[in-house]
This record gives sequence, structure tokens and C-alpha cells, in this order.
Amino acid sequence: MSTVSQQNARESIGIVNRSDGGVAYWCARLFAFLGLVIVATIALTGLLIYRAAALSTPEPPDLTRYAKVAATVSHLVAADGTPLGGFADKWREVVPFEEIPPMLVNAVIAAEDHRFFSHRGLDVRGIARAALRNLVSGDFSQGGSTLTQQVAKQFLGNEKSLNRKIKEAIMARRLEARYSKRAILAVYLNHIFLGAGSFGVKAAARRYFGKRLAELSVAEMALLAGLAQAPSRYSPLRSIKAATERRNEVLARMLRYGFINEEQANSFRNQVVEIHPKRESFGTVMPYAAENARRHVIKNYGKNLLVSGGLRIETTAEPVTEAFAYENVDFGTRKQDKRQGWRGPVTHLDEDSRVVFRERAATLYSDKTLAPGKRYLALVEELAQHQATVRVGSERFILPLRNAKWASRWSKNNTVNDLTINSLSRAIAVGDVIWVSAEAPLAESFFDWSSFGKATPKWKPALKGTRLSRAREEAAGRVVLEQTPHPQAAILTVDHRSGYVVAMVGGTDATRSTFNRALQACRQPGSTFKPIYYSKALDMGYGYDT
Repeated sequence: MSTVSQQNARESIGIVNRSDGGVAYWCARLFAFLGLVIVATIALTGLLIYRAAALSTPEPPDLTRYAKVAATVSHLVAADGTPLGGFADKWREVVPFEEIPPMLVNAVIAAEDHRFFSHRGLDVRGIARAALRNLVSGDFSQGGSTLTQQVAKQFLGNEKSLNRKIKEAIMARRLEARYSKRAILAVYLNHIFLGAGSFGVKAAARRYFGKRLAELSVAEMALLAGLAQAPSRYSPLRSIKAATERRNEVLARMLRYGFINEEQANSFRNQVVEIHPKRESFGTVMPYAAENARRHVIKNYGKNLLVSGGLRIETTAEPVTEAFAYENVDFGTRKQDKRQGWRGPVTHLDEDSRVVFRERAATLYSDKTLAPGKRYLALVEELAQHQATVRVGSERFILPLRNAKWASRWSKNNTVNDLTINSLSRAIAVGDVIWVSAEAPLAESFFDWSSFGKATPKWKPALKGTRLSRAREEAAGRVVLEQTPHPQAAILTVDHRSGYVVAMVGGTDATRSTFNRALQACRQPGSTFKPIYYSKALDMGYGYDT
């Protein structure tokens, strides 16, 4: 190449090596690139995690079958439908959405998810707001879960992990895609835990207020809605103050979102929280028949089905017949017990203890009149030969000698029945605590018998008309000495046509002993065989003299 050509080539080529901002510029570009790599990595990782969570997330439950598969209360009833008790691990009573009061639905939405009808399972604004508040407060005091997410959570468990939260969001979206808002709300309102062992609004209404949903006031609905956030903290059974404050917060939210007006909000805030906890009826009505039915179901079908299957268990026992059976057992055992003598007072109190007893008895026995047939603890305050003055609650009554004449001192070596006393001081003393009942003259519908001083018992004639009225006036203010019967008795009544057991009494008091002497006791048949053989013999032509 010639010298001229080389010179021209050098002149046409320019070598540029500008700094373009220097070190700071290249560092910025490097960090920007690293940032993009990190963001891409996070996005890819998130996508992979989401994909893995989506694949491992179970399919949403079939909400249309919820009422059939949810664990609910099994109810035990008598032959006429009288409730005898309920059995459940989770006290839940499923109710259709149409039967839930609209204002209760509004209270729950205001308290838990006021944007429920506008989002599609996830409330981005709610999540961001909750995250910001948690960041500021430094804890996780506020969640951003929607009602749909809470429904999903019920079927995914309570594990606290990022994976579970992602699954919760995925299932929430799937639920919203498949079911209506009403269906999701119905499951939430029937499934949510509201404290005191109750799941769902219907069970909670009965547990706390002893009411049906339709009978709740708006203030009571707001209280129930407020329990969802922290059932134990806001339970009215634990703290009326905390429950009232939480209820007022829910009412404020209902006002803010237009569910109630200012006047209504003020009125509901001023309502005093009154709770009437539902008491379990099992064991209080027909206890021996109810317990026998419970054991039968467990033995043949298993305890799990009893406490979660939502069974309706119908017994053949009839409350009216059962009541007569109990009356006869009580009458017979007490009558026999008194024939055997007096085993002494419940206890004897000194002067200081008597003051405490009077205070507690006045609270326990607030009624000034004694109910017929009911037994009361009484304190002996004055004593003479033929009568004593006793206190029941805040009232004083007369115990005449004739109503305690049977109270001869009992002894295990004494084989003689029907001994009597001629002075009350032989049985009781001032300061004794004894059982008494109201004196009741015999009417036509009552019966009694006496064997004192006679070889065989003799039935007492019933009083009628003016004699009965006069006897009732004379009996007012008088009591009869009682004691807890020592003998036991049992009755099992069977309808011979159907084979149904219509009455079953296994003892004098199921609260003292659940041992069922009608079924569990091993007794010799004794004379119960005689009518069977005698009737057969007579039918075959045998005479009474054979």
C-alpha cells in the first residue's frame, strides 16, 4: 500500500473511548442490571411457587352439599318430640341463607369485609391497607382476608405459612368463580366459630341468648358479628364490657357503610347486653331413658356418628307416663325410708355459719312461697316439744310434730319399722340444717297411705270441696320433715302390644347415680313369676285350694 493510501486510511478511522459519565454511570448501569435480574428471579420464583401451590391446592369443596356433610348436632327426643338432649363436638345447626335475617348479614359484612360484594375473592386494597398498618405497628394485629378467604381457610387448616396463604388466595378465587356470593356467605355464616363451643350464627344465637335468629335484636346481631374476630376475647360469657365495646365498634361500622342511620346506632348502643346461656337439657328430662338411648347409639353406631352426624334419635319413652313412673318411685322410696327412721340432719351450724347460710339461702330460694312437691334446705331457728320454727330462704315456717312424728332415730340394728317420737327435740336441734317440703292436703288427684300402729297399710281418703279448701288454708305456712331416701327403686313399663318401652326409671335420683337399676341391676325375679304360673294353672283348671 502506498504512503498516500495509508495516510487516508488513518484519517478515515476515529478511535473514541469517552467515559459517558465515568465510574458512577457504569455502577448505576451495573446495579440496574442486577436489579432487573433480581426482579426477574423473584418473579420467576413467585411464578414457580404459585404454580406449585396451584397444583397442590385441593379443589374447593362442593358448597351445594355443605348442609349434608357438615358436622352438626344430634338431637335426642322423646316419643312426643320433647327434647331430651343434644350431642356434638362442634355445636352447629345449619340454617338456609334465606332464613338468616338480612340485618345480621349486614352486620357480618360491615365487621369483616365491607367490600365483599365488589371484589372477586381478594381485596387488594384491603390487603395493602392491612400490610401498611401491620408495618407501622410492628406486629400482625390486622389481617386483610376477605370472607371468601376465611371460608377457604376453614377447609385448608390454620397453618401460618406463606404457602398456606397462597393456597388460601387460590381457593378463594376458585370459590368466587364457581359459586355465588350468597352461597359463600351461607357457608361462612354456618361454619364460622363464634365461641362457647358454637359454630355458625344459629348455634351462637341459642348459646348466648337462648333465641332463634328471627328473635334477635340488631344490637344482638352486631354482638354476634363482632365475635368472629376473636371469640374468646369478646365473649359476653367472659366479659360483658369487652363484648359491649366490640358490639359498638360493629355498630359504628354499620353506620359508616350505610346499613343503619345515626338514630338507630345510638339506640342500639344504649341497649344493655343481656345473655341467657342455653343450658344443656340432657340428663334433666327422663335421664335414665335418655342415657340408655345414648349408650345404645354409641354401642351400635359409634361415638363419632353421635357427635358429628346430625342424627335425630327418637325414643319410645313417653314423658307423661315417665312422669307418673318417677312420681311413684319417689313416693314409694320416701315412704319406705320414713318407715325405717330418721338418719339425722344434713349438718349442724354454729352461730357464724348460720349467718352465711341465711344469706346464701335467701339468694337461692328467692320465691317466698314453697312449690308443692319440691324439697328445700331449712335452718332450725326455734324448737319446742310439739313444733319448730325453720327458715327457708328469707321466710320462716312452722314444722309441727305431726309432720315429723316418723323421725325415730335410725339404727342399722333396728329391724322394727314405723317407730314414732313424741317430741321434736328427739330428732332435731336449733342450728340443724334439714330438708323440708310444703305441707299439702290430699286432693282427689293425690294419694297417700299410713301404716303407723296398724298391721297393714291403709289408704287415706282424699279431701273434697270445703274440707279441702279449709285444709289448704290451715296448711299454709307449715312444712313437713324430709330426708333423702336411702332405698332405691326402679320401674320399666312396656307396651305389650308394640313392645315399646314407654317408661324407664332406674333409681330415685339420676344426678346422684346414673346406674340404671331397671336394666343394669342383677336381681332375682322373686314373686314376679307367680302371676304367670298361677294364671296358667287357673287356665288349666286348677282351683285356688290346690
